[in-house]
Amino acid sequence: MSTMTTTDAQAVFNEMAKGWNNADAARIGRTYAASGRLVTPFAVALDGRDAITAAFTMLFGGTPVPGLPEVWAGMFVGTTTDIAVDDVRPLAEGLVVVEATQSTDGPLPPLHITAVVAQQGENAEILECRPYAFLALP
Repeated sequence: MSTMTTTDAQAVFNEMAKGWNNADAARIGRTYAASGRLVTPFAVALDGRDAITAAFTMLFGGTPVPGLPEVWAGMFVGTTTDIAVDDVRPLAEGLVVVEATQSTDGPLPPLHITAVVAQQGENAEILECRPYAFLALP
């Protein structure tokens, strides 16, 4: 069975980070499947590549999106990110769960990412992505 390697998964998340670091919302959007889903750390679900792209456009200082929190407007202007893949677990042929760690120099704490990624040949797309922060032990 051929499946995505850690190197393959890292390439997807490197592409996402390059988009972020260049404030290129469309580049981030292209890392997702057309029907991909991002559930943000703020519990906002973004369904579809277009919604994800529109949200990042707003976060990078672009046009506000009706229905998204106004506080998002420009939240990521001038920030950079790095995403390191920690683990890749196969689910089925061409389908994996990726665990990664994201750090930014902006308003977000370090985040853990769990994502389902599909790969067909050389093309890999995120189907579902959930970045979140771990809670400190009480």
